[in-house]
Amino acid sequence: MRFLLGCLMLTASAIFALADTQTRVPTGNGTYWSWTASTGTTWGCVDDDPASPDDATTYVYRQASNDNHLFTFSAFTVPAGSVSISLKVYYRVWRTAAGATQASAWIRINGNDYLQSSQGITETWTTSNYTWATNPSSGGNWTVDEINGVGTH
Repeated sequence: MRFLLGCLMLTASAIFALADTQTRVPTGNGTYWSWTASTGTTWGCVDDDPASPDDATTYVYRQASNDNHLFTFSAFTVPAGSVSISLKVYYRVWRTAAGATQASAWIRINGNDYLQSSQGITETWTTSNYTWATNPSSGGNWTVDEINGVGTH
């Protein structure tokens, strides 16, 4: 059975004068990368907006259990003074045959991995998302520097 990932997107939301949302799509392979691209690069296969995915046209897949794949993203540019910052990960998945398969949103901060609870995957393309309203590394509210990746963040 194959597990397919069709799109992946990060959004950062913040309040600074007016509510603002910034979106990022993958730009490269991250710390872990063991999946296979249907064509081209792995990050190019999953850079669709979840609102208009190309589904089975471009995707990445894995056949072995517990294979992981992290991607890199360009930095956010949340303005100084912003508050109520959150980070949301969108992902769109499908499995090719019946069986227990799960996926989860995952971020890496300062060398540590933070995963949401796993979600079951069906034989239909499904978009899921998870929001980190606080920084899982510090346990506190996101700071502008943390969400923008400034310094050691």
